[in-house]
Amino acid sequence: MLAQLARRTRVTLWVEHDETTGDTPLPSSRVADDRRRLAGLGVEVLPCSWQALRRLLAGPSFDTVLFEFYYTAARYLPIVRDAWPGAVAIIDTVDVHFARLTAGASLGAVHPAWAGDVQRAELAAYRAADAVIAASIDDAAILTGHPPMPPVVCVPMAATPRPRRHGARPPRALFVGHFRHDPNLDGLSWFVRDSWPRVRARQPDATLQVIGSYPCRAVHALGAHPGIEVLGYVPDLSAHVDDAAAAIAPLRYGAGMKGKVTDAMAAGLPVVTTSIGAQGLGVVDGRHVLIADDSERFADALSTLFADPAYAATIGLAGQAHIETVCGPPVMAAALRTALEVPRRATADRRAPNALVGRWRMAERHLAYWKLSRARRRAASVDGARVGLTGDEPRDA
Repeated sequence: MLAQLARRTRVTLWVEHDETTGDTPLPSSRVADDRRRLAGLGVEVLPCSWQALRRLLAGPSFDTVLFEFYYTAARYLPIVRDAWPGAVAIIDTVDVHFARLTAGASLGAVHPAWAGDVQRAELAAYRAADAVIAASIDDAAILTGHPPMPPVVCVPMAATPRPRRHGARPPRALFVGHFRHDPNLDGLSWFVRDSWPRVRARQPDATLQVIGSYPCRAVHALGAHPGIEVLGYVPDLSAHVDDAAAAIAPLRYGAGMKGKVTDAMAAGLPVVTTSIGAQGLGVVDGRHVLIADDSERFADALSTLFADPAYAATIGLAGQAHIETVCGPPVMAAALRTALEVPRRATADRRAPNALVGRWRMAERHLAYWKLSRARRRAASVDGARVGLTGDEPRDA
């Protein structure tokens, strides 16, 4: 998305969190590589500090401000409205969070009160914007069913098809997903508990690689099951994707499009998923992917791909061709242009009435960053100390 935007206009990126710190940090080399890639695209990347944002807001106004996630807009949209009343504000939902949580509540995986709280906050954030981006027509329909809502534009996540070597693979499945996203651990745990023993009973040499950022103790514990290897974060997925016989996305609840599904399909890797994992993609079961919503059928589908490499290759190629029509970069670029053409909403006062609330929230963030900075300075003088994102007292490593 940033690449497409940078081809059209000047783009400046500010990221709220430095994820190279904390209890489960990303490698600093990965973030440095991302910064270099973005700079090569022509994107100006600001430091991850509130001072950088404050300086930006004090400067010339931008034409458009794009917020990723409703909660980012809830914190910063009032301040942006106050500083740049003429700018168009767009929120990229990524997925409709309250729809995902409501589905999770129906399974007992999410507390219903949390889903209700998020729905109120999420809808309030969208209603304060000039336009909203939804990843799929399903998500767009949910939002337009909650008027008053600004224009909702469907912009799919981009997935670039890439070649995959021909030939049979060992019976290896691949799961990819970061584990700060609760549906990933829920779905993977369900699969390992209820489907994986069935797969291993049919194919004793079957293996599963689990890849993703922020693996918690429960994720690592899954590696104790026969044939399962938990790798956590890896800098490059290419070799793992090419070596796998199939990808799995055993999601029991969710919303939007699933990057683990679109990326696997773009690589020509056959996918076994649920109807939740297939949301928004318009795929046909047995043609583009295999879809199964109960554990036995899920195990059957994966075992079928392991046992029939020719069929697996056919599914992979058909899925790859399909995903290009749904999520190819030209498709995403055209949809993004539509979103950027949405005009400002006609309001009596472009200075948001809740700007004072926004400034208060910003002040809270400033205080949190100040505490973190002070804790980091203190930790630097303590041998072996490590400081979390909250700015708590240093703890033994």
